[in-house]
Amino acid sequence: IIINSYHHQAVKDVAPNMTAIAWHPDGTNEAIIHNELPIIGVQWHPEKKFENGDDSWRILIDFVESCKKQI
Repeated sequence: IIINSYHHQAVKDVAPNMTAIAWHPDGTNEAIIHNELPIIGVQWHPEKKFENGDDSWRILIDFVESCKKQI
């Protein structure tokens, strides 16, 4: 997917229960996911550039829905 990648920090060493799932062409880790729990971490800002139905939109919607379940 195309993302907005304009950061100066990134995850270098992924925790044991996490897996890297996306990388910038320069090798920078852009996303991680927990191996068992419904946790995903993204390096970019999905709220800054998204359109209904794209990958960043789905990440935001899934996050909001997960939060609603916790209330």
